[in-house]
Amino acid sequence: MIAWRHAQIETLLPTEFKLLETPAGERWVLLSFTASGPGLPDAQIAEREQWERDLLQIALRERQRIGCDLHDGLGQELTGVALMLAGVAKKIHLKCPELSGSIGEVAALVNQSIDSVRDVARGLLPVSAQPGGLETALRELAVRSRDTHGLTVYCCTDVHRSLSLSDTQASHLYRIAQEALANAARHGQAKVVDVLLVITHHMLLLRIADDGCGLARDSRPAGMGLKIMEYRAGMLGARLEVCANLPRGTVVRVIGEAPQLALRL
Repeated sequence: MIAWRHAQIETLLPTEFKLLETPAGERWVLLSFTASGPGLPDAQIAEREQWERDLLQIALRERQRIGCDLHDGLGQELTGVALMLAGVAKKIHLKCPELSGSIGEVAALVNQSIDSVRDVARGLLPVSAQPGGLETALRELAVRSRDTHGLTVYCCTDVHRSLSLSDTQASHLYRIAQEALANAARHGQAKVVDVLLVITHHMLLLRIADDGCGLARDSRPAGMGLKIMEYRAGMLGARLEVCANLPRGTVVRVIGEAPQLALRL
């Protein structure tokens, strides 16, 4: 149950919480409740939308902090341990060759831990804050999609040099592309995917087209992943389109105007 207070009236509403995980690995908490009565005033709706944006900003900053701590803290410490082990291994090999195998196994475990930390950090902070970070992240995503899902991904980007996205905007676009690629592999059984990103002074376009089994005629996917992609596109002031790709497959498009995207010059 959740308490809802409006105009000095407090009401308990039936509330349902669900933990959802998208094909791309994102975890979301879905809160649903039903209320009756007059709709919210425009000012309260605007305030709620601002709260949503603020919460996303806070969550993004926290992900960035944790990602940096893992990469620059734990990751660097483990790298130091690996270097020390390499020096110890050389000495042991000279004095106690029979122990070389054990030291080698320990070193291999440490190196695996380093790779795991980097993978977690990359998942938390996939897009660098540096100029061109989104383009680089999309190309790296294409490579990982090949290794993880067996997809052949062609990535093309055309971003005007004088324009840059905020960290939040870049993160939304990256997560949409990540979800679309995961859906293409797991649900569409695609083999080849084309990713196109275009940002100019007048418009933004992110297009993910695959050669999978596509959509049934006159149908539209309605999973939680799609709803989250639509929400992310809306936070960008853009719209999400999902349609059939000819001769086969599915196309996911995010289309928006540059002024709505608050691009920084």
